[in-house]
Amino acid sequence: MPPVVAFEACKICVGCITRERPLLLAKLLGSFSKLRLADALNVHFIIIENGPRETLTELIHSFNKEVAPRPVRYEFEPRLGISFARNRVLSIALRERFDFVAFVDDDEIVDENWLTGLLWAAQNRHLDLVGGPVRLLANRDAKSRPEAQLWKSLARRYSRVERRADRRSGLGQLNETTIITNNWLARASFLRSHELCFDETLGFSGGEDTKLYYAAIALGARTGWAKNAVVSEFVGRERLTFRYQTQRARDQAIASFRTKNERFSIWRAMRVIGFIIYRGAASLALLLPSIVRPDLFSVDLARSIGTTVGSLLALCGGKSTHYEHIDSAEALSGISMSETN
Repeated sequence: MPPVVAFEACKICVGCITRERPLLLAKLLGSFSKLRLADALNVHFIIIENGPRETLTELIHSFNKEVAPRPVRYEFEPRLGISFARNRVLSIALRERFDFVAFVDDDEIVDENWLTGLLWAAQNRHLDLVGGPVRLLANRDAKSRPEAQLWKSLARRYSRVERRADRRSGLGQLNETTIITNNWLARASFLRSHELCFDETLGFSGGEDTKLYYAAIALGARTGWAKNAVVSEFVGRERLTFRYQTQRARDQAIASFRTKNERFSIWRAMRVIGFIIYRGAASLALLLPSIVRPDLFSVDLARSIGTTVGSLLALCGGKSTHYEHIDSAEALSGISMSETN
């Protein structure tokens, strides 16, 4: 796809929610200012700060000047939780009759053709929900050999996810890749007509975007993949540990259980038990390869163990509070304000 193609005129909301990560947010906003956009696209940026008060006024003012005359809206959502903040964006977009709503995370940067890639797929393939690749930014701050090895293993996993989605998309398969809000565009009319929003009862557990995806599929949504709509994620040193990757997989497994098994049944319980046994065996099988080649298999092992433990905890009624804690990625990463300018 060429960098700029013909589009149907439309109004697009690009939303980002953020909490206590101003330096990372500044890097994202800097990438927004470099987006290549066709004249037919009426793009608005909506930044929601999740917290008790506004702390980003200066940063947003600077960003506003960079992207003018495209509108920038900055508000705060005092109720802590991802779903509350994301729904704040959705309520604005649906109320003000936007045609599309896009999301990325505040620890990412977007490629200059990111938005046009998502929109091209949505308009030309008549999709209601579109996602794209998430890649890892090179980490110059992995100080130790284990951190560097784990980063390589994590990058390998991201690449594997992307290749699988590319392959399915190339075969023309719809509704085969789960679309989550780290790279996400939705047709607002579909959300509006079905009154879809993010589940605010999930609290700090996460999984609200996955739940919305499955709800959309059940309502007949057409979902697909835009391989040219690339975003890149920063992973700070706090996340480059075996423990963190295990805990993240554990919490994701708990959140996944809650979104897929709202009603208890013996059949569902038996399926989960079978899955736990399978994942436990897979963890044992990964143990030796991860010792020999940690740069290839350490994240696979960590996630396999975490998924096994999380599924067991979920079956016993456990809950995740993964997003209650904001990691100290900025403090540990070496990011300085000068790098955001």
